Amino acid sequence: MIDRIERERRRWYIAFTGNSLASVLSAVEAGLGISVLPIITAKAHSISVSTIFSKEEPLFLSIYAWESSGPLGKLLEAIICVTADR
Repeated sequence: MIDRIERERRRWYIAFTGNSLASVLSAVEAGLGISVLPIITAKAHSISVSTIFSKEEPLFLSIYAWESSGPLGKLLEAIICVTADR
C-alpha cells in the first residue's frame, strides 16, 4: 500500500496501527484512513472500496506445509475450499 501511494505521489502518514484485524477495521470504519484488506473481510463493516486508486491485480497466496493431516490439514482444507469458491 505504501509503495502504491508513493508511486502516485500522494502525501501520507501513519495515523493508526493496530495489533488485530478488528482494531484496523474499526479505525478504517471510523474514517481514520485507508487499509489494504480482503474484500470479504470488510463486508460486515461500513467500509467501502476506495475510488482514489485504480484497481489492483489480485494477490496470490502460496501455502507450504510440512504436514497435510491433523489440525493443519483441516486448516489447509478450509483455506482451499474458501479460495476455490471464487
